[in-house]
Amino acid sequence: NPVMRFFLILISFFIGFNTMGQNLEAFFNLTRFTVPDEKPYIDVFISFNARTVSYTEGKANIESTILIKNGEHIIDFRKTKIESPEFNEDSIPIDFIDVQRFSLKNGKYSIDILLRDLNVEDADTIKISYPFDLFFSGHQVEISDIELVDRLEKSDVENLYSKAGYQVIPFVSDYYNTTRNEIVFYAEVY
Repeated sequence: NPVMRFFLILISFFIGFNTMGQNLEAFFNLTRFTVPDEKPYIDVFISFNARTVSYTEGKANIESTILIKNGEHIIDFRKTKIESPEFNEDSIPIDFIDVQRFSLKNGKYSIDILLRDLNVEDADTIKISYPFDLFFSGHQVEISDIELVDRLEKSDVENLYSKAGYQVIPFVSDYYNTTRNEIVFYAEVY
């Protein structure tokens, strides 16, 4: 049932996770897309609550390790150091996002995400594991996942936010405050 699939995808791929005994708070979202005649891909978004990270010399530094697995086999991985925007005592910390894109074949996978605040000595590592399927047949009308959007801007710039001539800045949270009077989303039909 396509409607049920839509709601399951929307609910199951919008996961927030919060640490126990540590301040670091981050939200995770995974969306699936494809490019005709090429391999499908996933975009992985991790949004960090800037008020819950530690700052050294005006920057937060988070170590992120992302593993994509098929069963027990690691198919792809990324280990990155994520830096926050500059912060000083006179400003308000700004939430920040990390984006990673993985090209994958159709199949069943799981994603493991490990996060650690590098500015906290002996910081605990946060871990989340999440199973997902990736399947685009290429032989019928299909729709990508729905990506919730913070900002959408027409642009010729090519980067991880680029989709169909737009910069699609994701909304990676489980909270819509009262200043937001609309829900913006992005999806593709193939």
